Amino acid sequence: VQYCSCAHYEERYNPVRYNTRRFMQRVNKELFKRLEEILPNKTGIYPVIADQVVRFPYVVYNCSSFVARRTKDGVDDYRMDYGISVISDKFDEADAIADSIMAGLDGYRSKNIQSCILVSGSSGVDGNGFFQNLDFQIESDG
Repeated sequence: VQYCSCAHYEERYNPVRYNTRRFMQRVNKELFKRLEEILPNKTGIYPVIADQVVRFPYVVYNCSSFVARRTKDGVDDYRMDYGISVISDKFDEADAIADSIMAGLDGYRSKNIQSCILVSGSSGVDGNGFFQNLDFQIESDG
């Protein structure tokens, strides 16, 4: 008996396990693409953390937590909590970008994202400039 550890084996013989390893990539890629569609052209988009030297305005998104919902057959779907931070050196610009994100993501649905809802937000100022923090809950099939 020969053991194959390649992705093709996993996909064919253990689809539940294969899909659970790929769901974060699918959701992150789709979220990045959606942010590109709704944000002004010169807005930087960064997953998890921004580069050391970055121009204003920019957006950082991050999955802060997720819960896998299981059935007897394995993982059925996921509920993920995403934070999106808007940072700008201009207060009005940060507000306008946050408004665009709220309008473009709240209620968004697609092939990989079954539900995206805005659950909370906050704003303020720090050493980096003005910020708007938006918290979304995303549901995705496994």
